[in-house]
Amino acid sequence: MLGSSQGILSPDMVGPLYDRIERNGGGTGIFMNGAQGGMVTADVRGPDGNDVQTWDECRRIGHLLADEALRIISGIEAQKKSEDQLRLAGCDAAG
Repeated sequence: MLGSSQGILSPDMVGPLYDRIERNGGGTGIFMNGAQGGMVTADVRGPDGNDVQTWDECRRIGHLLADEALRIISGIEAQKKSEDQLRLAGCDAAG
């Protein structure tokens, strides 16, 4: 979202996404980017057509995505791992 022309290092919209999920979801936020042909910064423009590659826009999009992810999983019961699943993962079922 911010692009390289901003001259800063940032977590982009993923930072606010993590923060919101961790604060409101009670767990650790994980973002997994899918395979794609090239990393191209989105052309982010406001209703007036002006560039909105700002930290406020990163926060807005990150919070929007986090809220939607939390909405989707609300009411879903966490899956418990069986001893077989733990053994396959190389974990001790006792600990």
